[in-house]
Amino acid sequence: KKNMEIPIKNKQKAIKIDGVHTEIIVNQFVKGSKIEGNIILTQLKKPGNIYKVKRIGEEGKEEATLDIKTITGKREGDTIEQFIVRQIMKKYEKCNAMTISIGLKKEFEKKSKENIQYIRELIKH
Repeated sequence: KKNMEIPIKNKQKAIKIDGVHTEIIVNQFVKGSKIEGNIILTQLKKPGNIYKVKRIGEEGKEEATLDIKTITGKREGDTIEQFIVRQIMKKYEKCNAMTISIGLKKEFEKKSKENIQYIRELIKH
């Protein structure tokens, strides 16, 4: 019972980004004494690249370092997806760890500067 998960927030939202259906599904829960979560952000109608993210440092401090591990998908350098992962973790600052799946169409990355504002709006709510 010590590692039992207690749901605290579940939501699903969809918007169009440049005419492309984009969904976000959020599930947050308490596990032990920590808040964790799962997020799927997709334009592909299925999960995409999967990242496991943990906060390292003092709890509740914005300066905490993020440890981002790619579980499946692209592993090269600093991608737009890793930027989105950092934005999500900034929004959900009380989460100590999250599993985040991001599936974006290739056209999204080509217009990333224009589309990143849409993502910020999507995760804001």
